Amino acid sequence: MSSPNVLQPTAPGYHEPLYPQLAPDFRLQKINEVSAALNNEVSHYRKVGKKYKNARKIVNWTATGTSFLSVAFLSASFGSAISVVGLPTLMEHQEIVTLAIAKRNTLNRIVSKALTDKQMSDAEFQLIMTEYSQYNVPREAVRAKC
Repeated sequence: MSSPNVLQPTAPGYHEPLYPQLAPDFRLQKINEVSAALNNEVSHYRKVGKKYKNARKIVNWTATGTSFLSVAFLSASFGSAISVVGLPTLMEHQEIVTLAIAKRNTLNRIVSKALTDKQMSDAEFQLIMTEYSQYNVPREAVRAKC
């Protein structure tokens, strides 16, 4: 008679494989990580872009106020010089957001085509990873330009 408290014997000499196989959904996990990274990048640069837009508004109002004061006191206005500082940074963030959205859409299209057969082949996975690595090149070019 078997009791529920009795352990079942295991085969002697059984060892776990030295190099276990990766889970079949490893590629999907990596693609999800890439997609999440692009989504985070889009949201980050949108937030930063909003902050720079608000800062630019404040600088423009300050520049207008100092322009009126400079006319009143016959001195040079530093407001116009201040307003030029934030503009390239704002443009940089907008370009990066556009790049990230475009690459995210491209990757989503490739993933949906690859998953029509409910599997991700190695060639499809390599294509997706290549597309993601190609995103970093223009992003760094935009960062270096500004």
